[in-house]
Amino acid sequence: MAKEDKARSDCVEIALKTAEAEKNQGWGYLEMGQEYVNNLVMKYQGDLSQCTEIERKTIDYIESLDARRKQLVEVTKQIPTRKDGKQ
Repeated sequence: MAKEDKARSDCVEIALKTAEAEKNQGWGYLEMGQEYVNNLVMKYQGDLSQCTEIERKTIDYIESLDARRKQLVEVTKQIPTRKDGKQ
């Protein structure tokens, strides 16, 4: 129980830090992340090895969030629904 509570607490902390960063930069990682990556592809003419360290870390973070989102969608699909259609 304590392990799960610590994991939940860590997730909340990450979510708060992410929300703060999104507010400061004026765009959301999940909502606008692919556009950010596409702009970098255009900026570096397809060669993302030229990205700065912060750009690379931002791309990695966006990809990590997207992978987690996809994983959550898959887990949610496995949750049985009740006869009235609710989970």
